[in-house]
Amino acid sequence: ESRKAVLIAISRGNVKRLKWFHSHNTELNFSEDGVSPVTLAAEKGNSEIMQLLIYYGANLNVTNAEGRSPLEIAEARGFNRTAEIIRFALEHLDDQNIPEVQPLPSSQNQSTSEQAASA
Repeated sequence: ESRKAVLIAISRGNVKRLKWFHSHNTELNFSEDGVSPVTLAAEKGNSEIMQLLIYYGANLNVTNAEGRSPLEIAEARGFNRTAEIIRFALEHLDDQNIPEVQPLPSSQNQSTSEQAASA
């Protein structure tokens, strides 16, 4: 099932696969047993995946099975860069003057260090 495959790609931090799903019009705004792509990305602290999901139009106003938003999840786990990205997006979702932001190349993203810090 495509939903499970999307969640696996996010769980593994597989940016290439997530881009593939998007290019093939796979649904990225869903909840499967209380887990959505954005809540999972927040749990993993993967800022690059979070940027892509936001760029692809992810709904940040969702909660996980415990009722926590992606921002709350990222903050609680100490994933500051991921929380910063979510906060910026939430503040500018309806702003027509928001600059178009391209996802950072892997070498410039801080998700790896965030993930290592949580290990």
